[in-house]
Amino acid sequence: MLRPLPKKTDCSLNSEFRTIRRLTEESQRLGRQHGIILMIDVGDLREGIMYTHALRGIKRILSSKHIHLLGIGTNVGCYGGVLPTEKNMGMLADIAQDIRKRFSIPLPVVSVGGTNCLPLIQSGHMPPQINQIRIGEGILLGRNSCYNTILNNTYQDAFTLSAEIVEIKDKPSRPIGSIGKDAFGNKPSFKNRGVRRRALIALGKQDVRLSGLIPADKSIKIVGGSSDYFILDISDCEKEYNLGDEIAFHLLYPGLLSVSSSPYVTQAFKEDAL
Repeated sequence: MLRPLPKKTDCSLNSEFRTIRRLTEESQRLGRQHGIILMIDVGDLREGIMYTHALRGIKRILSSKHIHLLGIGTNVGCYGGVLPTEKNMGMLADIAQDIRKRFSIPLPVVSVGGTNCLPLIQSGHMPPQINQIRIGEGILLGRNSCYNTILNNTYQDAFTLSAEIVEIKDKPSRPIGSIGKDAFGNKPSFKNRGVRRRALIALGKQDVRLSGLIPADKSIKIVGGSSDYFILDISDCEKEYNLGDEIAFHLLYPGLLSVSSSPYVTQAFKEDAL
């Protein structure tokens, strides 16, 4: 079911013509015109129409005075890991030009996503017809996870996640007893590193993806976790941590994505004077 069209929404990315038809009806009800960027699949196989199936739908879009075909777009990397290249980006540029000729329309926007497109732009190999890039991770975290690189002149600490230490104990590094599957259906394995000093923090897999966390104190090692606790090895830390102290983490994209939508994590925003 289509929700009411937000009054401040000028355009949206779409790949289903039934959805576009409903947007047409809602725009007509509001007495507005809504812009459509029609998503085309160039190989990553997430959202998007195969171009050969799109032409009839484009005719229907152009027949409505309440829907405006603003442009076409695509997404690569997020699902299939397909990297942007001159070939697949050039395919989108060629499709845009074909639509302009077939329907005699300007089609001003040719949009691509996401951060993984930046190297192609920086190298000068992005087709010049591409005039919009949708970036998330690069702006928020200064990273390009597809290439595992840091973007120049960016910050990686714009987001910090903190959690309180609720237990500190010296314990063996391997559980004692027969090992079965954990609460998530995985059978864990452990290296015997002897007795280690471990801190339990009030943060778990229900709150954030463990793989998306980097301890701000580089001497802390993440041992593992359960639904509501993460276990940290603090044996090699110069700082002496105590019960009630907070441990800070920097976030990778999976961590930021999960923690931002967690109802159990309090969010606070700070404005620093630059």
